[in-house]
Amino acid sequence: MIKKLLLPTIVLALLFLTGAWVHNYVAGQSELQLPFSIEKAYQFHFIFSLLLVIHFEFLSRIKNLRPQLGFIYLVSVVLKLVLVGYVFKDVLIDQEVIALSTKLALLIPSLLFLFAEVIFISKIILRKTEEY
Repeated sequence: MIKKLLLPTIVLALLFLTGAWVHNYVAGQSELQLPFSIEKAYQFHFIFSLLLVIHFEFLSRIKNLRPQLGFIYLVSVVLKLVLVGYVFKDVLIDQEVIALSTKLALLIPSLLFLFAEVIFISKIILRKTEEY
């Protein structure tokens, strides 16, 4: 079990570290003033994605839930969107006009971690039942 969680943990941690560093570097070079911390956006997505992968690894071991894992993942994506809206509500809701750079700064980490989530969770879902 720990071996199966080691690779996603390492990949998501590297994505968090390199993504936040590159994003901060580019924002600094462009002299962008964002109304939120880029590190916090990456940290939120890292924690949520890691917890999601861990939970799916455990849920995949429950025989009755295996056929429903795809639907559970769809619900978790909606939950993630709601939580992003709640966590970054001062940026998304409280401001009347949101700059394109702010929208992109929130969208980039979301898409990076969504891509990684889909890869790891699809591997969990498609894994054969005989492995357990």
